[in-house]
Amino acid sequence: MAKSFRNPIPIPSQVGTKLATQWHFVHIEHLRRGRELDATFNRLLVNEHEAEGEPEGCRVYRRTSADGGYTYFFSPAASAALGQFIRFWGGVPCSEPTNLLDLDVAL
Repeated sequence: MAKSFRNPIPIPSQVGTKLATQWHFVHIEHLRRGRELDATFNRLLVNEHEAEGEPEGCRVYRRTSADGGYTYFFSPAASAALGQFIRFWGGVPCSEPTNLLDLDVAL
């Protein structure tokens, strides 16, 4: 029997503008193919952004962990525009990162 996927991020039609005020993150754990998975994630992220018409203010930041994992932080505008993408990758809500200047800009 297929496992049901419970989505922690409501779709915009369910929450109105609430999603547009929330930061989210997606963490890609260090795996044997961590770099390849990160490159794939990044390419899909850019493709999804382009498919959504490159919405204004859509910012995504990336942090590389000491263990080789990657964490992507989606601004509120990016969370609203890329909600399905974030859900697919198991993203969760978070507070705004306090060190944005120290993070890589992914989008």
